[in-house]
Parts: sequence; C-alpha cells; structure tokens
Amino acid sequence: QGVRNNQLIGYGLVVGLDGSGDMTTQTPFTVQSIISMLGQLGINLPPGTNLQLRNVAAVMVTATLPAFAKPGQQIDVTVSSMGNAKSLRGGTLLMTPLKGVDNQVYAVAKGNLLILNSMRLISRQLIVLWKPSIVLILLLLSLWMDG
Repeated sequence: QGVRNNQLIGYGLVVGLDGSGDMTTQTPFTVQSIISMLGQLGINLPPGTNLQLRNVAAVMVTATLPAFAKPGQQIDVTVSSMGNAKSLRGGTLLMTPLKGVDNQVYAVAKGNLLILNSMRLISRQLIVLWKPSIVLILLLLSLWMDG
C-alpha cells in the first residue's frame, strides 16, 4: 500500500535537425534556451544577437518511473515538440533533467532519436536516476513521440 509510479517531466532541446526544427522567430523560448545553455557553457553571445536556427527544437520530456525501479531497468520516455518543429527525425536530445512532483531530479535523459515509424523513436542511451542517497542507472531503450 502507498507504493505508486512517479511521473517525471523535463524541458529540453533536440539538436541536429536537418532544417525541420523550430522557426525561432515564432518560438522565442527556443532561442532563450539556447542562449542560456551556451552561457552555462561559458559562451556569451553579444547582446542583440539574432539567432535564426532551424536545426533545434524545444521539447517536453515525460516519463513514468516505476515504484520499484532497479538499475538497468527499461523505461519509456515521451518526447514532444513544444514549438513548431516539423520533425524530430535525426535529432539528438541534449541532457535533460527529469523532475518529480517534489521538484527533485530523478533522471537525466539524452540521446540520438531514430524514427522507426511515424510515432516511435528509439535511443540506446542511459538515464541516470538521482535519489537522495543513491544513484541508479537505467538503460533507456525507447522514446515515444506524440505525433
């Protein structure tokens, strides 16, 4: 009793898209995210820089963490475009922290997206679960994209 699955959510960027990403003039949050990420990496763009990128998409990443998740366990992650990207085909999800309802980071998702059909994406990357006293590693076997 009292044991349940945990919903996780994160905001991330998919890069490496072949011109099918967000139109940055219509999705300012994508540009803001890129500028913020670059700043955290020590790259500061001059004020007023106008980024016109078509190879990046802002995405929401969601997952259900099973109540008794174990290292190496498979979990599914849903990757959904937030902006107006036409496709996530061929993209790479940058490291995306996934938080629970308590605002704690429980997983980090990242990896290449390979489209098997119009709805399914596969990645063979790692998700790292962060617990207060332990770190669990889960192998991410599949990503699902809302279409």
